[in-house]
Amino acid sequence: MTIHAPSKARRTRCNLTLILAFGSGLFLSGCAGENLFSVTAGVSELGPQVLITAPGEGFTISVGDSILVLADVTAAEGAVTAEYSGDYTSGEAAYTAQTASLGGVTFVRLTKYLRAVDAQVAGSVYIVVKVTDQSGGVGKDSVKVTIR
Repeated sequence: MTIHAPSKARRTRCNLTLILAFGSGLFLSGCAGENLFSVTAGVSELGPQVLITAPGEGFTISVGDSILVLADVTAAEGAVTAEYSGDYTSGEAAYTAQTASLGGVTFVRLTKYLRAVDAQVAGSVYIVVKVTDQSGGVGKDSVKVTIR
């Protein structure tokens, strides 16, 4: 196997480096010569940030009871919808799924009661809050609760 080094004519020269940072966490960098600019987004800015504050992980509730879900949402691009669900670990619904319109807000404290489905039984359930922003970014959080 023979390895050839690139010729001097094909090597990329980088005499000048340019980095621009924008408020949304977008970084543009490049250098003089043959390189093209590259674009990267800050990881924290890829979608809404969702944090369920209640119920807490491991919360226990009785069969048939509604459950109060509280969540804080931060969305630089403006949050437009929130979806709430509560499903057993098997994937079947324990609570009726709901959707709410958020109107493009950048921060909101969500409050929603989820109602038990008629066929609810004891078991482990994941409560999920999923938020979509105006640019299509999605953020979600979940907690595992127990129905007894």
